[in-house]
Amino acid sequence: MTKTLTELKKCGAKIWIMQEVPNFSWDVPRALARAALFNIDPKNLNLPLNTYFDQVADQEHEFLQAATSNVFVLNPAKYLSRGAIVPSSENGFPIYRDVHHLTIHGTMLIRPMFLPLFAP
Repeated sequence: MTKTLTELKKCGAKIWIMQEVPNFSWDVPRALARAALFNIDPKNLNLPLNTYFDQVADQEHEFLQAATSNVFVLNPAKYLSRGAIVPSSENGFPIYRDVHHLTIHGTMLIRPMFLPLFAP
């Protein structure tokens, strides 16, 4: 990543990189379906935000180092988290389509993160 950013900066490019979305260790839609089948509260399938911080801890230094005047780091966790948790669903809609890919609903939650990039 550092080599790529260096080359892009040489060209004078403005660069946006996005950190990973929080990853679940279970298939979210399957777990939500089981929860519905066995009358389990879907809140039991939320991911603690600290787990996400553990997931990206080894990358954090690279992102901090990369953030310069031409490089902007986008953090989707700010848009996906609710307090100290990352929910697996919201308003009855799954946020993930597997362990780490967002559904359309999940993507819409991080949409505000991208809006400034396309502002006139």
